[in-house]
Amino acid sequence: MADDALPQTIPPEVRTLSWVSFFADVSSEMIYPAIPLFVVGVLMAPARVLGVIEGVAEGLVSVMKGWAGWHSDKMGRRLPYVHWGYGLAAIGKPLMGLATAWPMVLVARGVDRFGKGIRGSARDAMIADVVDDRIAGRAFGFHRAMDTSGALVGVLIGTFLISMLQPNLRLVFYIATIPAVIAVAITFVLREHAPKPHPAEAAPPGDEPFSKSFYGALVVMSIFAIANSSDAFLLLRAKDLGFSHTEVALSYALFTFVYAILSYPLGALSDRVGRVPVLAAGWVAYALVYLGFASLGSSAVWPLMAIYGAYMSATDGVGKSLVSKVSPKSRKGAAMGVFGMVVGLCTLVGSVLAGVVWDSVGHAAPFYIGAALAAVSVAALGVYAKIEHA
Repeated sequence: MADDALPQTIPPEVRTLSWVSFFADVSSEMIYPAIPLFVVGVLMAPARVLGVIEGVAEGLVSVMKGWAGWHSDKMGRRLPYVHWGYGLAAIGKPLMGLATAWPMVLVARGVDRFGKGIRGSARDAMIADVVDDRIAGRAFGFHRAMDTSGALVGVLIGTFLISMLQPNLRLVFYIATIPAVIAVAITFVLREHAPKPHPAEAAPPGDEPFSKSFYGALVVMSIFAIANSSDAFLLLRAKDLGFSHTEVALSYALFTFVYAILSYPLGALSDRVGRVPVLAAGWVAYALVYLGFASLGSSAVWPLMAIYGAYMSATDGVGKSLVSKVSPKSRKGAAMGVFGMVVGLCTLVGSVLAGVVWDSVGHAAPFYIGAALAAVSVAALGVYAKIEHA
């Protein structure tokens, strides 16, 4: 019966990948609050351009996640995608600092996100390969906690740099290259790990079909992804409500702090009570946050950003663990890739829509739309849960 005991230890591969993500997110989140301020405030581009830049960037991530996940299964290797992915992201940071017009930001952001797309599904598949499904929520939650702890450190450093260097925001992008290079260096500590043994009675590796449970989860999370436009619009809205550049960055730091401290416990909670209840609670929180950003004043931004951090903690790692649970063992990379690709493309649609609505209808309108679509997603999740338990 010892085999039935719930594993308690997070595998060392997951811990190493978590440190890689820690430093990568220090780099990425140093620049994230600066991007909307730089594009709209320094380069004088309209908000719809920000929506296009972030949407196209995330769309590129999505397409590459799909390809890299499938290809890592086919090649039987994950590590090269991790090396190249983090390497390209390190190159993208200084390229952004060199931009003199928004198309250059689009190219630089594309290089950065191309790298993220290459590494994302392969990294998640590496985690899924070495983790018992019964503690997948805890393992992905631990990874997200480390990832987001790096994000918190990055935001705090970025906030300090923005306050000290504004209006010369370019230096923020250059300094952010340092932790990105450290992340790349740590990837060379990793060793390739063979996927979990494939049951003899099942289809040959690479031929296992995706289940109805997988497709159902994909549809539900895609609906929510359309509601989930780029976080850059939250930062723009905070600025719109009267926040200074420093306050915008600090509000984002609050979000990442809550996200970091709750990711592991909420991931572990999903192992005990199930993925769907935790996801549903997170999506309800998202809808409330978006309603708040649409209708409340600047004093509400601080608690809303904290609740937004709780939403992310309840959904990001938990969503991946759900996909891992309903995916074929020999196609974890492809499953993570398809999930990342489809959800990311839906986020692209949501981000572009939010930018257009912001400019043409009003600054509150994208948040009302996001809240309504999130409510639809919660209802769809309930239907999915009923079908799965039928």
